[in-house]
Amino acid sequence: MRMMVNMLVATPIAYRETYESAVKNSENAEEARIDSSLFNGNALLFGAHDDAMWQGDEAAEQIAAEIGDRAEAIIYEDAGHLFGGPPYLAGMAMGGTEEANEEAKAHSDEQLYLFLEENVQE
Repeated sequence: MRMMVNMLVATPIAYRETYESAVKNSENAEEARIDSSLFNGNALLFGAHDDAMWQGDEAAEQIAAEIGDRAEAIIYEDAGHLFGGPPYLAGMAMGGTEEANEEAKAHSDEQLYLFLEENVQE
């Protein structure tokens, strides 16, 4: 309901609360989860606490915990959904600040390149 009111008054739409509610109220939450039990590689996951689109930070932490020592979740405290992007885009709230999103982009790119160097074999 809040999302509809926000649309009427031209407040940027944020979907995170909708996704969180769907998970909380789901009758088959366990069945809907991504099964990581068959994953046998190394994983690097990124998320942001101020992601206004969905709870990617929680998902990254959960998947990393399930995979264990072969996974790392890097969560950016003040960044939003679009690393390197604006806090709002096309009437939707992405979250974060421009500065935090830029910092997350630069750092996540650096971490990704390091991860690939260490984990990709020729």
